[in-house]
Amino acid sequence: MGQKKSPVLSGPVTHGSLVALLNNYRRSNDKISYMLKKGDLVPIKRGLYFFKKNYEDEGLSLFHVANILYGPSYVSLYSALSYHGLIPERVNLIESVTAKRSKSISTPIGGFRYISSVPEIFHIGINYEQTNSRTAFLIASPTKAICDIIWHTRRLNIKNKLEMEDFLGKDIRFDLDRLNELGLDELEKYIKKTNRKRKQLNHLKDLVETHVLPSS
Repeated sequence: MGQKKSPVLSGPVTHGSLVALLNNYRRSNDKISYMLKKGDLVPIKRGLYFFKKNYEDEGLSLFHVANILYGPSYVSLYSALSYHGLIPERVNLIESVTAKRSKSISTPIGGFRYISSVPEIFHIGINYEQTNSRTAFLIASPTKAICDIIWHTRRLNIKNKLEMEDFLGKDIRFDLDRLNELGLDELEKYIKKTNRKRKQLNHLKDLVETHVLPSS
């Protein structure tokens, strides 16, 4: 009889899922321990792993991991802007917004930071992105990512749209030539749902309007 083959899944897998997948082994936990020792299985945190072979063959989406590691959450802030190509920097720390309390998690594959939001604005502007045929992740749209940065930046004192343009260009390093890609409808939904930073968000809306609407 041939040797039993260990299953290989795309993306992270929980301990419970592994036990179910290895139910043809008499002692599935012993098999998991053996795979960890051999290096075929790599721990992300307690009870969550990825298969080394899968990582080497297809790569591991850190955004997909971020969604699973602590949720409900979606990738946002500078991580989302970098993904959308709207800032020049590559962001190593994966930043997300969560419906739960804020938290930072350090893992062997990188650092993950989660910032708490409120239910009223949490679900606005979240996109579903497919990484391959088997994995996907939730990420903020460019508009939502900027709104989240403004909403979560402490002591942000912006008095008009020119100061907002300066903040975007110098502090965030946002590509100002792409302001016309931001969605006014989405901005308005965000503004209507929150009183926090409403003045600053309205200055952002005024700035976007000057780039989207034709001049008279």
